[in-house]
Amino acid sequence: MTKKILSLALILAMVLSIAPLSSAADEFEIIDGVLVKYIGYNAFFDCTSLTSITIPESVTRIYAESLGFYLVGTNKLKVSGFTISGISGSAAEKYAADNGFTFISL
Repeated sequence: MTKKILSLALILAMVLSIAPLSSAADEFEIIDGVLVKYIGYNAFFDCTSLTSITIPESVTRIYAESLGFYLVGTNKLKVSGFTISGISGSAAEKYAADNGFTFISL
């Protein structure tokens, strides 16, 4: 299977936050050094092919249902196998734990 990687250039206008985004990408990496402070509510909501994301330590807040969720009818479901990579003790790890997602410590 060929991986589709979403380019940060597509969302570079969001220097301090990541706003709602819909894409066919199945991987996403927030590049460390790009000042992203938080991931906004529903930023990656309904991105069902997105199965992994790497979040740098600069992200200090991840809003509810920003990652790993999609809608079927009126039901919010989790993306199967969704994985978050990041620094131990970070907002990434907390979001993964709070939502039952796999967390990989970098």
